[in-house]
Amino acid sequence: MTTTDAHPTRHNLHTYDVEPWPLANLEQILQAVDPVKPATQQRLRTLKAKSLSAGLLAPLSGEGRLAGRISLFCDLNIDAAVLHRQGNEKLAADYRSAASALEDRLLKLLQESHVQLDELYEASRPRSLDAWKVLRSFTRDCRQARDQLQPVPNERVITGILREHRGDSVRFSPESDGSFIDLPVEVLRRLNLSIGDPVVMVHELIASGVTVTRVRAGVCLPELDEFVEHEEDRLDIQARQPFASPEDRRKFLEATADEIPLRKRAAG
Repeated sequence: MTTTDAHPTRHNLHTYDVEPWPLANLEQILQAVDPVKPATQQRLRTLKAKSLSAGLLAPLSGEGRLAGRISLFCDLNIDAAVLHRQGNEKLAADYRSAASALEDRLLKLLQESHVQLDELYEASRPRSLDAWKVLRSFTRDCRQARDQLQPVPNERVITGILREHRGDSVRFSPESDGSFIDLPVEVLRRLNLSIGDPVVMVHELIASGVTVTRVRAGVCLPELDEFVEHEEDRLDIQARQPFASPEDRRKFLEATADEIPLRKRAAG
């Protein structure tokens, strides 16, 4: 596995081209079903049994040991859950079917790249270059699948970048125009987001006439393309540099195979 302690450079984007983070957990999907009710275990079990694709199970590690497991699902399950609430079962089934096919595709990508699923968990972020590459490929797969489906009714999707702190809020700059939206710091902290991060915001007009807002982490594809290309060039240059002996070269190659966790990014 090719590893890196770097992450995509931010702040210098001309065209954002932001897509939703391609994986979601049960709580995020349940919030889309009903943003008011708490995410109880019973509601989570019912949701998983009736309204979702199979998903994938990821072990979570902490301090060098297993810290539990989490079920992760293709992001299209959020759309399927909203459609189920709206009573549009046919379109919901189309989204679930697409999500299931995408999860099979992701499993193959992970196996081919020797990447662990928990590296793609939104709250922890990838720890290796290979994981960033899998994330990039899977994000594009999800976008292509979503483009082939009918859009979810009564939704307005806004993508952009978090720009600056404004007291107890963070200014969100949409890519579509020159306006801005101030988001509560606490919301972003729960999502492990910070200044410069791409964000996807969804406004949905529900049956009662009230507009609800969901905020998700995003993936900026041009930014990720630039990052991957830069890291591959850097590693290629390092691999070609002269070594005093074959033993020195062997030690260097072994060192680049060790995973180095990214610095944890906290909002604020």
